[in-house]
Amino acid sequence: MAVQLPDSDRDRHTCDYCDAHVTAEFRRIYGTESGRAKRCPGYDSWPRIEHGSARGDEVDHPDPQENPARNGGKELRRKCVADGGESP
Repeated sequence: MAVQLPDSDRDRHTCDYCDAHVTAEFRRIYGTESGRAKRCPGYDSWPRIEHGSARGDEVDHPDPQENPARNGGKELRRKCVADGGESP
C-alpha cells in the first residue's frame, strides 16, 4: 500500500509574500500552475494581480509596496492611522 505524501504547492493556502490566507479559487484563477499565490490583494493592487503579479510575473503597473501612495497601499493607510494623516 502506497502512502501519498502531501504536495506542498497544492496544500499551500497562504500568500507567499505575506502569509495571508488566499482561497483556492483565487489561487486557481490568479496563481501559479501549481496553485500558489505569489502576491494577494492584501498587499498588491488588482490591476497588477490581473496582469500576473499573483503568478510571480513582472508587470508594468507600479507596485504598492514600493510606491505606497499608489492605490492606497497598506503602508500609506498604516501611516495615516498612526499620525492622523498629518505627515506629508
